[in-house]
This record gives sequence, structure tokens and C-alpha cells, in this order.
Amino acid sequence: MSFLRWTLAGLCLAGLGLSHLHGGELVRYEQEITLEFSTPQEAQQAELVPLELPPGKTLAVTSRWDDSNPAHLEMSKTLKENGWKGSFLINRVWPEFTENVLKRLLADGSDIGAHTCRHPHLETIVPNAMFREIVANRVDLESATDHCVTAFTFPFGLRDAQEPQNSSLKDQGEALVRSGLLGGGEYWNIASRMGLSPEQFLSTHLIHANDKNPDAEQFAREWKTATERIQRGETPCGAVIALGVHSWQKQVHPDGFERLSKILATQSHNPQYWYCNMQDYMAYRLGFLKNRLVRKSVQGNQATFVIQRTEPFEWGSEVPMGLQVQPVPQKVLWENQALQVDSQGAFLLPHTPGHAVPKVIGRTDSQTGLCDKIDGIRLQITWEEEANQIVCHLENNRSEVVKNLHATLRVPLRWTTGVYRQTLPSLEPGEKRQIVIPLSEKQPEAKYQQGKPYFVLQLDFTTSAGNQRLYAELN
Repeated sequence: MSFLRWTLAGLCLAGLGLSHLHGGELVRYEQEITLEFSTPQEAQQAELVPLELPPGKTLAVTSRWDDSNPAHLEMSKTLKENGWKGSFLINRVWPEFTENVLKRLLADGSDIGAHTCRHPHLETIVPNAMFREIVANRVDLESATDHCVTAFTFPFGLRDAQEPQNSSLKDQGEALVRSGLLGGGEYWNIASRMGLSPEQFLSTHLIHANDKNPDAEQFAREWKTATERIQRGETPCGAVIALGVHSWQKQVHPDGFERLSKILATQSHNPQYWYCNMQDYMAYRLGFLKNRLVRKSVQGNQATFVIQRTEPFEWGSEVPMGLQVQPVPQKVLWENQALQVDSQGAFLLPHTPGHAVPKVIGRTDSQTGLCDKIDGIRLQITWEEEANQIVCHLENNRSEVVKNLHATLRVPLRWTTGVYRQTLPSLEPGEKRQIVIPLSEKQPEAKYQQGKPYFVLQLDFTTSAGNQRLYAELN
């Protein structure tokens, strides 16, 4: 049995009094593109920049719809008829709802996000319980649907604790970061209220049209306010509008969804708008903010650039990256093909084949470490309380090598360190491996000691079946 021990360095999260421990940054890979110009002088002058929105788009338009509501099917149908997409934020999951509702929402081009397991007032429960409500909901949804979950909205909005033992605004923000949730269709200033930067929890210009009694005037008024604010550049969340928040349109009028459809039609099929789900928008925006562009070389009339890009599994989407080059090149060459470039030098760069989100996501049984959906891999975690460490037990009983292993441990708020990341060596057939993860010191405040700790280990990897993900949980 091989033995590994994680040795990592701490990184403080400003303003929270907490810290994260990372085994390096998010996992990246490199792409190389060659730009071909009419002259060597143009190649020397070439500048490549990321686009804040896809080429030709001036506004991202999305929507959010909360709770485990079968009426989401009618909402999805209404959105699709008007060229819109949405994010459906789900709490309780059961097999019939997964098959009859969630998978159909995904097939319509929308995505699903987290909304806590039991829909509590998060500010009324202790931090360890609050963390579990959020991250266990993500595990429930991903393992039920084989779909990455990166969006989140608050069950009753973001509220501060009234009792000292319960979860503060900053506790809730910390739990979202530890859970790997990137943002959601919330109000534009929600990150700062939690002590986070706009990049740590992405948000939107959230507008309404009256869920129970669709109101065209309210929609038009709030749309106008949001677009004017975007044009003035007053907010840090980018050029994105989200309509929300519940699929209650039939509560007053039987034709409530038909009324909503007429409202959506006033802002539908605009060629300058990107109609997207929240998951794709967040991955695109994070790529705009964090991917790195490096000039590699210039030879004759060709300039070569390297794009250091985050792996799709980290942000849950394979959305292409928008780029623009000046002067406008004659060709953009990538992976032995020419990409389509518009008259402004803008183009979309897909992810390289093989760099993808997981297509199968499972959770292991805490007793056996096995998962019915992914054969041949055993994954378990144990907590050695006296030694203050987590031990991961990993075993490959497949006849093939398991490659591209990336482990992420998500830790409750009892400990000052919230996330551990590590890229692991390939796992040979029959190999058993034990990985020791030393935990940080505990939070001194009494509220962080209350409640049972809940740990989640996320393991992303590749087999001959493609990209997969396993979760191991420890209560």
C-alpha cells in the first residue's frame, strides 16, 4: 500500500478571520493557438485579450427558479419557447422528481443548482449544521443527476444571525466557498455583504415580474433599472440580468405561464443578448477574470499564444472562451483546425478534447467505500480526532490505470482551514493508497464546536469511460 501525506501552505481569506489551505491553485491546463497575419509586422503587433461576453454579445440574460417544485417543468417550457434558459435551485431530491423533472430541465438547456437540503433559515442554525445543509445538497444533486452543481441561492435570502451561536453573514459566505459553489442569481452586492470579493461569489442584477401574478410593467421597470445600472458600470457583477424567483405563476391566474411568456417575449431573440444558464455564465466570467494569456513566440507572419485555462471540472461547465485579437488575423489555428473569426477579430476557443466535466458522478457507501455507478474504485475517509487528521483510503480494483486524479477535501467550519486540494499520481490496477490530510487548528469560538462535523472528499479522475467524479462523505 502506498502512503501519501499532504503538506500544504495556508492562505488567509481577508476579512473573515478564517483561512483556506490549498495544495496549489485550481487545476489548469494549457492550450496553444497560432495567429496568422498578412504581414510579419502585424504578427509582431498582435494583442490577444479575453472578452467579457461571447463575441457580438452585450448582455447575458438568465433566470433563477427556487425549490423542488414540479411546476418547474412548465417554467422550463415557457423559457425554451422564448429562447431563454434558467437555473433551477433545488433542495429535496427523490428518484421520481429526478427522472421526471430534473433531467428534463437539463435536457432543455437549463441547469440545476443548490438551495440547501431542508430549506432552513441558515442564520438560525450553528455553522457546522449550516455547512452541511449547503455542501450535502450539492452532493445529493450531483450524484442524482450526473450534473455538476456550482450555483446557489439562499432559502430565505441572506440574513444575519440574531443569536451569537448561529451562522453570521461571514460564516455563510465561508461555507459557500468551502462547498465549491461559485455564485447564483442573487442581488449584485451579496458577495460584499458576506465579506467576499465579487470573484468569490458571482451574482447578477436580479429582477422580478411578480411570481404569483405576472406583471409586465414591473418587469419592464426593473429591466430598465438594471440595464441603466450596467451601462453606468456601477456594479462589479458584470453585464448580466437574472429574472426570478419562483414557479408560482398559476397561483392567481390559470394562464399565468402564458402571461409570463408574453413578458419574456419583450426581451427574447435579441441577437446581441446571450441567453444562458447561470452555470455557463459563471464559468465564462471566471474564465474572463482568471485565465491567463501568454505570448509564446513570433515567427514570420505567425504569432503563437498560450492560454492557461482552468479545467472544466473545477467550474462545472465546458463553455468556450471568448477572445479577440488585433490586428484582425487571416486565420486562427488550433488543434489542426481553423477557428471562425469575425470581422472584429473575435472568436470562441473550445476546451481541448478530453478536458471536460465529469459525465458520471457517484457517492460511495460510507461502510464499504463502493459506489454502484462507478465499478472498481473504493474510496473512504476516516477522521482521526486525536491526531487531528483525515485519512483517505483509495483502491483501484479495475483492470486499467485510473488517471488525472484530483482530490478536494471540504472541511466544516469547526476548523480554520476550509479546503485542501491535491493532484495525485495515477492509480495502477490493484493499487491501494492511503492519504493522510493533517487538519488545521480549530476555531476558538464556542459556536464552531457545536454540531456534528461533516466532511466531503471530492475525487475527479479519468478512466476509459471518460471523466468521472466520486464523493466520499463522513458524518
